[in-house]
Amino acid sequence: MLRNYIKTAFRNFTRNKVYSFINIFGLAVGVALFIIISLFIHSEFSYDRFNEKINNIYRLDKGDWGILGTAYGPDVKRNFPEVKEFARFSVHNIANPLITVGENEREMRIQDFLFADTHVFDVFTFDFLRGNPQTALKEPYSVVLTESMAAKLFGNGNAVGETIMLEKEHPFKVTGIIKDVKRFHLNVNAIAEFSTLAKLYKSKDFLNSYGSWNYPTYLLLKDGVNIPEFEEKLNDHFEAVYQREFNTSGELDFHLTALEDIYFDTDIKYEIGVKHGNIRFIYIFIAIALFILLIASINFINLTTAKASIRAKEVGLRKVVGGAKRQLVTQFLSESLLISLFAFLLALGFTELLMPRFNELLQGEIYNHYYQEPFFWMIYIAGILLVGLLSGLYPAFYLTAFDPVSVMKERQTRGRGGSRFRRVLTVFQFFISVILIIGTVTIYRQIHYMKNKDLGFNKEHQVYFNIIGNDIESAINHMRSIWNQFVPGYPFEYHFLDQMLDRQYKDDERFGSLFSWFAFFAILIACLGLYGLSLFATQRRTKEIGIRKANGAGVNSIVTLFLKDFTLNVLVANLIAWPAAYFFMTQWLNNFPYRTEFEYWIFGLALVLSLLIAVFTVSWQTLRAANTNPAWILRDE
Repeated sequence: MLRNYIKTAFRNFTRNKVYSFINIFGLAVGVALFIIISLFIHSEFSYDRFNEKINNIYRLDKGDWGILGTAYGPDVKRNFPEVKEFARFSVHNIANPLITVGENEREMRIQDFLFADTHVFDVFTFDFLRGNPQTALKEPYSVVLTESMAAKLFGNGNAVGETIMLEKEHPFKVTGIIKDVKRFHLNVNAIAEFSTLAKLYKSKDFLNSYGSWNYPTYLLLKDGVNIPEFEEKLNDHFEAVYQREFNTSGELDFHLTALEDIYFDTDIKYEIGVKHGNIRFIYIFIAIALFILLIASINFINLTTAKASIRAKEVGLRKVVGGAKRQLVTQFLSESLLISLFAFLLALGFTELLMPRFNELLQGEIYNHYYQEPFFWMIYIAGILLVGLLSGLYPAFYLTAFDPVSVMKERQTRGRGGSRFRRVLTVFQFFISVILIIGTVTIYRQIHYMKNKDLGFNKEHQVYFNIIGNDIESAINHMRSIWNQFVPGYPFEYHFLDQMLDRQYKDDERFGSLFSWFAFFAILIACLGLYGLSLFATQRRTKEIGIRKANGAGVNSIVTLFLKDFTLNVLVANLIAWPAAYFFMTQWLNNFPYRTEFEYWIFGLALVLSLLIAVFTVSWQTLRAANTNPAWILRDE
């Protein structure tokens, strides 16, 4: 029986090649984008999850500060039995040092050179390839390199035991090699022993400072610690410390941020080197992924129900010769599942084709070896079944509901119910498309506004204050010498404001690019469905076209007749989409302290673009039908 279902399905595919192509291609593109978005979302939510003790790791914060002085970690470990271990990081002190290696004294600057406490590997799970995590940072002037950084500095040999020179004067011994650290909220290329900083700065008090808040401090807690109660104890303790150290009193706000929450946290304003995801972007992309898949599924439902007049006689004959409704439903669901299977197989190819472009936009955040994950294949197979069944259920029950007698008399193949349902689905497709058009325009206007807004000063040559003249380097050196006179124990760091602003805009630019790509593909899939419906409409009304032309109707009048219904659907979709788009985009804009105004001309632009898309999609097939010789159309009448 199953073999017969498959044979019948293949026969139907080959008989309706264009419709089969639209269904399979549109669904494949939709599934490919769904896979890419899902992988991106999975990547975002996997940050810091590699840590085996993630449920017990917290960062000690105060108010909206995620960085503290050097004394807080040892203080908490010393005074609270709830704390198993602590780890401080220095992210910015010597984050981009000049490194000299080898007999030839080869020089290079490396990014993300961190310092951390000896027990950092007891807190965080960094996989060691060489060296002992228990002793790797036991001594000052020791450093652990990532695998790629070790290869960059020393080639493919064993780098453990080698020496690197920091800023040409400080020798560090390589004591371990770890796997490259991915999806950690801090960028890591090298981790040196933390107490070494006191020697580098020649400061006796460096490791015992409650001031100079520059160091994120992490705590590994014992199992079963009640976090609210522990936070209350911390605040009571540090109130006494502040009274002793600073002669100040008052309510403090020390609190713990779970490691698993840091990546998406938005409450902390002052931190150094922390990578953050944007949960709002994630929610938007989840919605887009579902809508793209839904648009592709709607194409299948629309085209299948539209072809009901052709399949109706087949259904009638099967019922007349004794075919049960259950068998007919199984037949149509089998066809739907086969289309879903072919589309998902093709989607894998599209995913590989599109992945490099999206990885470029996402800076390599998407996991390329997803096919090695059993979880992916479980979701993939479930997706084939789910999309196939959900897309095929309505057409299957719609087609099998025909009365065989009415079908054979051709009285029940063009029901208004199916036509109305297709119109609703088409309106919904363009409703989504119009929202995406408005969203794309609004996002790009906001990004352009932020990058070009008059900030009230010249952001070029700003180092937190304006440098007059062109000799930037001498000005920076002068500031460094003044800094070293007053605070010789702490590093002088500077950042150009225009570079900092550009980094802040980068995430929004990535979001805008991704949004526009997804909008383009969603509209493309909707256009495929619209083309299929226009093809069906012209085929169904071929005889009408021939008669109208024979009676003197021109090409323009015939094209206008066909465009009327489709353009009406687009107009209705716009009227429904405008308030929805206005609500969503004004909510999005409200997240920016400086934002562009939402202009109502964007609605007009979306209307014009959506109408042009519909007209060009429908007109090609309609013009072809309208230019056909009526004698050829009516030759069999």
